Amino acid sequence: MKSKLLLLTFLLFVVHVFSQSHLTEDYKVYVCFKDNQFHATEEFQTFLISNNAVIEKGIKIPEDHIEYLKKQSRKLRGNSNSIEKLDRIYKITFSYEDEALLDKTLEQLSHFDAVEYSVEITKQSPIQPPTDILPVTPSYFLSQEYIQSDPGVNMQYAWDLGYAGEGIRLFDIEYGINLEHEEFNSTNASVAEGMTVSADVTPAYSEHGTASIGIAYADNGLYGITGMANELEEVVLFPEWTEQNGYDRFFAIAQAINNSVAGDIIMYEMQSPAFTQEDFVPAEYNQLAWDLTKAATDAGIVIVAAAGNGSQNLDLEQFSAYIDRGDSGAIIVGGGSSDANHERMYFSTYGNRVDVQGWGQNVISTGYGNLYSIGGDFNQNYTMFSGTSSATPIVASCAAVLQAYYHDRSGGEYLTSQQIREVLKQTGVPQGMVTILEPIGPLPDMEAAIQYIEANILNNQSYSIAHKKLSLFPNPANEKITLLLENVTDEFEINIFNALGQLVHAEKAVLGRKEIDISNIENGVYFIEVKNNSTKQYLKKFIKK
Repeated sequence: MKSKLLLLTFLLFVVHVFSQSHLTEDYKVYVCFKDNQFHATEEFQTFLISNNAVIEKGIKIPEDHIEYLKKQSRKLRGNSNSIEKLDRIYKITFSYEDEALLDKTLEQLSHFDAVEYSVEITKQSPIQPPTDILPVTPSYFLSQEYIQSDPGVNMQYAWDLGYAGEGIRLFDIEYGINLEHEEFNSTNASVAEGMTVSADVTPAYSEHGTASIGIAYADNGLYGITGMANELEEVVLFPEWTEQNGYDRFFAIAQAINNSVAGDIIMYEMQSPAFTQEDFVPAEYNQLAWDLTKAATDAGIVIVAAAGNGSQNLDLEQFSAYIDRGDSGAIIVGGGSSDANHERMYFSTYGNRVDVQGWGQNVISTGYGNLYSIGGDFNQNYTMFSGTSSATPIVASCAAVLQAYYHDRSGGEYLTSQQIREVLKQTGVPQGMVTILEPIGPLPDMEAAIQYIEANILNNQSYSIAHKKLSLFPNPANEKITLLLENVTDEFEINIFNALGQLVHAEKAVLGRKEIDISNIENGVYFIEVKNNSTKQYLKKFIKK
C-alpha cells in the first residue's frame, strides 16, 4: 500500500512539473504598419500562424466617429493624415511558453520592412502614476491658494465673470477614483461605461484619480474643497487597468478619444519611463501614445498631459527622436513652486517641449487621507497633493474654463488644443530666473488669458472690407493661414509685417478663399494688411507658432 502511495505521489509531482513547464501566457504588442494591407498578406499571415498569434484592430473607434474626426481634422489642419494612421495600427496577441522564444519572435516582427514601429505592453509592470512627491508637506491649509491671484492662477477672476467650466467635458486617463467620496457623490463624475477598474488596482494608485479629479471637479459646497472647474458638464475616468482588457493605457486613450468631440478636454495623468523605470517623461514619449494624441488634437480635442516626475531634460540629444516627431498638439505641464518665484520643482521633467507649469506642491485636494481624515471615514479623506500630478489638473481646469468662456462668447465655437496652449503661454506669469535654463513654461494667469482671448481671438475672427465679411484662420497658425472673403472676385494686395514693421510677405491674389504659406517665416506675432484700390484694412495680429 505504501509503494502505491509513493507511486501516486510521484505521478502527481510529474504531472505538476509538466503542467507548470508548459503554461502559456498571453503577450500583446501594438504594431503600426506602413501599408494597411500588409497584415493580410500571405507572408505576414504565415508569421502569425507559425507563432500562434492572433491579430485584431488596435484602435477600436467606430467608423462613424473616425469619419467625424477626419472631418474635424481636415477643417482644422487641412488634412486627416493623423486620423488615417490609426487605421494602420493593429494589436497582436502571442501565446507563449518560453520567454526566450517570445523574444526571438518579437525580433522577427521588428525586421518586417512594412512595420513602422511596435509597442510592447505586457512585458513590463504597470507604470506608476506621477505620484505624490515625498516628503508630504505637513502644512494644514484651509484655503486653496492656487485658485487666487499670483502666486495662484487667479481662477477667481473667471468665477467672478460667471465661468467655471459649464458645458465642457473633462476625461481623465489614469487608474481609478473613489466616486463615493463626499466631494463626488452628488456630481456627474463616473467611470467610463464598459471599463471596470481592475481589482488589482490598489488604493495607492486609485486614490491618485480621486486627488487629481478633486482639483478640477470637487463639489462647490459648504464643506471640504471646491473644484477649479466645478461646473463641468461631466467628468469621466478612463482607467488604464481594467477587468475587461487588463493593463493597457493605449486602449484607455483610444476609448477617451472615441467618446470625445471637438472642444472636450482629455487629461493624461500618466507618465512614461524613458531609459529606466525612474526616468519619467510625458506619456506621449511612447510613439503610439503620440500618434493617438496627434490624431485627437488635429480633430479639435484638447489634450493636457503631465510632463512626468523624472527630472529629465527633454532638450538633450537622447530625446531627439521624440522631439523630431514634431508637435503632437498636447499641452505639456511641468511642476512649479507654489510661491511667487515659480521655479521648477526638482522632480519635474523640463525642456522647451514643456509648455506651462502648475503648482507641484501644497495643493490641497481629495483622497488619501494624509492631510485630513474626517472621522476616519475613507470617503472624507483629504490630501496635500504634489508632483506633476497636481500641476496637470490645475492647467486642465484653466483650459476647461477658458473653453467655456470662448464657447459662450463665440456663439458655440471651440478653441483647439494648440490655441489654448498659445494663450496660456502668451499670457502666463513667467518662470523664475533661478531655473529659467530648465524651462517648464509660465504659470497660467486666467485674467490675462481671458482678456487675450477677448482682444485677439474673439475680436479677430471677421472684418469688413468693402462691406464684405473677411475671415482669417486658424490663429495661432503653424504652416499656413487662410483668408476667406465671400462673393468677391477682385484682386487684392496682401502684405504681412512682423512686429518691427518689416515686410516679410507680399503678393497679389483674387480673394475668395486664399491660403498663404507661412512655414518659412519665424515664430512670432505678425500683422496682415489687405488693400483693394483705395480700400485699406489692417487686420489684427496673428501668431505664427
